[in-house]
Parts: sequence; C-alpha cells; structure tokens
Amino acid sequence: MGERLERRLVGVMFTDVVGYTALMRADERLARDKRDRYMAALESHHDAFGGTIVQRLGDGSMSMFPSSLAAVQAAVEIQRELAAHDVSVRIGVHVGEVIVEPERLTGEAVNIAARIESFAVPGGVLLSDSAYEQIRNRSDVVVVGVGRFRLKNVGRPYELYAVSADGVVVPDPAALEGKGE
Repeated sequence: MGERLERRLVGVMFTDVVGYTALMRADERLARDKRDRYMAALESHHDAFGGTIVQRLGDGSMSMFPSSLAAVQAAVEIQRELAAHDVSVRIGVHVGEVIVEPERLTGEAVNIAARIESFAVPGGVLLSDSAYEQIRNRSDVVVVGVGRFRLKNVGRPYELYAVSADGVVVPDPAALEGKGE
C-alpha cells in the first residue's frame, strides 16, 4: 500500500549564512561559532513563531510556518539577533502548497522559496508576491517592492518584496537588476 501524502499550504523559508564556505577556509573556529549562533537563533525564533526546521543544509536551512506572517516575524527576529553578532544571513519566504514527507518538503513552493532566498541580500528578508498577499494589509509589517523577476526554472515572473524593519537590510532595487533568467 502506498503512503498517503499530506499536502498543506504553508509559509516556506530558506536561509543561508553568507560567506560561510570562505570563512571556513580562513578561520574554521570563527565559522563554526557563527554557524552555531545562527542555528541557535533559528531554533529559538522558529519555536516562538510556530515554525518547523525541516532540513538543515550545512550553512542554511529549509523550514515551514503556519503562515507567511509567522515566517516573516521569525525572519525579522532572526536577522535582528544575528546582526548583533555579525552573522550575515539571507532569507527568502514564499507561501504555497507543499507535500509534507518525513524530514522533507517537496513541491513547487519549495523551489520558489529557494530561488527567492538567492535574490536576498545579506541581512535581508525577501518575499514572493504570494507571501506578500497574506500580509499586505497588516500595519505591523512594512514591505517595499523591489521588482519583477523571472526565477530559474519557475513558470511565471514573480514580484519580490523586501521586509523593512529595524535591523533588516532592504536592498537597492538597482542592485537586483539582471538577476534571474
């Protein structure tokens, strides 16, 4: 008998420590210290906002949240905490349907969130237009449009938005020109 797959609409978050590989070559002890601070912040803020870390990817992670708002709130707190310790991280958030399997998520929403994270700047949080739609009417979350992009191997172009909050870096849209397909 085949196992039943669970499909859910979730906020998907990808994170990545910027420059980790180069830092490992230059100063392994410092790199491991920064990675440990990053993991501690990740765990703490996922717990606080109902998130689940699905996979740890060396110096990055993939996780899911009950909503894009919860993912954005966690992302802001992660960035604030890590900025105080000079740990540079990029974060991308998308909301969509995923297939939940033991120890992994699959589906187009996972791929889109990963692509969005690759557009993010160190210290920044980027959102897809789908994630933005869930939070656009909230007065406690400020976002700035940064442009429309074609993401690698994704069918349609996406409007991307940057979270604007104390301790979070908002990219200059001109710096993102030419990114994508």
